[in-house]
Amino acid sequence: VDAGLRTRGSGKDRAKTYLERAATWVGDLPENDPVVQEYHYRCLELAATQSDQASRRQHAQWLVDNAAGSAYEMAALMIVANAVDRDVAAAGRNAPDSLRDQALTAFQRLVNMLGDSPDVLTQSKNARVALSRLAHHAHELKSYGLAAESLEKLLGVAPREKRYLRRAALAHLSAGQDEESLEHWRTLLLGLPKGSEDWYEAKYHQLACLNRTDRDRARKVFRQFELLYPDLGGAKWRGQFSDLTGGW
Repeated sequence: VDAGLRTRGSGKDRAKTYLERAATWVGDLPENDPVVQEYHYRCLELAATQSDQASRRQHAQWLVDNAAGSAYEMAALMIVANAVDRDVAAAGRNAPDSLRDQALTAFQRLVNMLGDSPDVLTQSKNARVALSRLAHHAHELKSYGLAAESLEKLLGVAPREKRYLRRAALAHLSAGQDEESLEHWRTLLLGLPKGSEDWYEAKYHQLACLNRTDRDRARKVFRQFELLYPDLGGAKWRGQFSDLTGGW
């Protein structure tokens, strides 16, 4: 089967025939038998050559469920995690929490396998992507502490990455960690173009965090901001700033 899958033409057809024959015997073996695990992996490979995504995912899921610690676990887990990620994206805001839980579990497991140390994250794009997706699904499930922790690890190797900074700031904010959130909004304010939409968002959240942690300081920052930007960001932001400062 392995040789057939690596050739062109009739080799793949012969590999399929051999796998069909093997299926009659595989069912008589225990699921933890290495031969059974390899059978599912070869079926996964065959499905990939045939662009049969449903079968590919089916065999990958079997390996994720039954072949932990094997040589096939990583490849299968990446297929399953990315497939569930796409399912969540396709469902959008209507995605049920049960589906989001599957995605969170898959990416948590993938992060555990790939690692999330600074060295690993610096060298491995897959590790960074897996940790980023873990943070995303954690945030959507309101596990804000996990989301913030994951994003802080990413910021450890990319401290000026605007997307990580914003997501970390929002995660800390949702977790009630105003000081940590404030620090990231301040960093964003220094790097974003002044007067841009993203800049006004960062300024608003900076003031909101200060309002809860140091109201006197918040008043001073707002007065300076109001002098320089009297329109308060235009129609989109003026009302929000007014609501925030209405009690001052």
